[in-house]
Amino acid sequence: MSRIVFFVANDLRRDARVSREAASLAADGHDVAVIGVLSPETDADERRDGYRILRAKAIRRPHRLWVRSGWLVLKRVEWETAYGRRRLGLRRFRRRVAEGGIAGMRRGVPRSPAALRQALGQASETAGKWAGWTWEIGKAAAIAPRAGACRIVDLATGGSADWLAAWWATWEGWAAEAVAIAPVADVWAVNDIFTIRAGLRAQRRHGGLIVYHVRDLVIDSGPYLQRPGWARASLTRLERRVIDRSRAVVTTTAAMADWLRVRYRPHAPIVVTHNCPARPGPEPAPRTGTLRSAAGVGPDVPVAMYAGGLRTGRGIEPFLDALMEPELAGVHGVLLGYGELEEPLKRRALEDRFGGRLHVVPAFPLDSYVSALADADVSLALFQPDTPSHRAVIPLKLFEALAVGVPVVASDTPGLRGVLFEDAAGQLGVVCDPTDPKAIAAAIASIVELPRQEADALRKRCHHAAYERWNWEREAERYLPLFRSGAAGAVVS
Repeated sequence: MSRIVFFVANDLRRDARVSREAASLAADGHDVAVIGVLSPETDADERRDGYRILRAKAIRRPHRLWVRSGWLVLKRVEWETAYGRRRLGLRRFRRRVAEGGIAGMRRGVPRSPAALRQALGQASETAGKWAGWTWEIGKAAAIAPRAGACRIVDLATGGSADWLAAWWATWEGWAAEAVAIAPVADVWAVNDIFTIRAGLRAQRRHGGLIVYHVRDLVIDSGPYLQRPGWARASLTRLERRVIDRSRAVVTTTAAMADWLRVRYRPHAPIVVTHNCPARPGPEPAPRTGTLRSAAGVGPDVPVAMYAGGLRTGRGIEPFLDALMEPELAGVHGVLLGYGELEEPLKRRALEDRFGGRLHVVPAFPLDSYVSALADADVSLALFQPDTPSHRAVIPLKLFEALAVGVPVVASDTPGLRGVLFEDAAGQLGVVCDPTDPKAIAAAIASIVELPRQEADALRKRCHHAAYERWNWEREAERYLPLFRSGAAGAVVS
């Protein structure tokens, strides 16, 4: 079988998708290694589920055309110039030489060898410091013109030039470290644009095939769309290059596949493997009370839950407004996850208008996370239709909710509607306008207000859909063959 190396731009503590893919390939007989990012919470070398994890340091290396730190170098030289005499010890050196000379020559001969050694040591230290200072001045003089030009360009572009240089510096630096520790492979599994440089370097050095994984339309997501077209164009060219050199492109939704076909017109096949969890057991998961206990919610209180990254564009704000609607007066909202909005949301949960019905719960470890989801009555997937990435996504959290029998209220997009409405057994949730709090409230109320018998039937239907269709075992039937027929050492031209 093949030797396979994954390049992944995170520390793999919470990347369930790559963990499933690597474990499935290892179980299929392949020799699998995953190269991630080293963080303070992780080890550089780890074994897990039949495959090996190696983590490389994220070292920022200056981009060859940009001097991101040039301005800081100039500031340092100014400081050295202003305080150099005191900092480098020139006055102390003169004083100690004078004192040592006087002490040693009082009777015409050196009286104190210790005083002479002290003077010589001080002379050596001061000479070294002044040499270093002179080197810094020379380096700054060489860098200053380019640093000034870079500063002017960055100001003229509103910070986009510096942002782009930082992006390249970060991921080129990590790529060099990742390729240095990566074993030789027959197939390089490149995940999203952040690891493209690592995949291309590895292929150029060792040969092999590339399978490019698009888990998100990064260039068309919120933070990137705020940058001008010329800044994003270089990243588009980078992605086009790896797609042209790939044996296959793997993505998670049909909408993403269509977007890639229109933008890049790839020669390689695009394979859709939905981001589903492992097949659940034949019976729905019992409610363990884990989530309700962490949130401080009683067993009989209706709970609408959002699980995932606490970031903008995920429908959190409209959901908070929906909780104020009359039909959700008795419903508690639970936000389970982490991200830049975690602390602001914790403060908002204390506002009087929520009346203690909003709870922010930190993310659970993976081994207890799925069982906690079963405590909810409704799971939310309210991605805003503000970017192509959000309009195309079908999140893992939707499939995880179905696996534990929790119905979903989701954005009305073709992908999400297809999952929730096209199951042969019946509807698995409700779709709505994710920007309208009233529509969200009505959708949630239509589920939590169901009679007990209908609610139980809906939960069983969700679990059955995950057991029969929406699980990784079914998706792996399309994924694993991509790695079985590759010839070892083949090179993509």
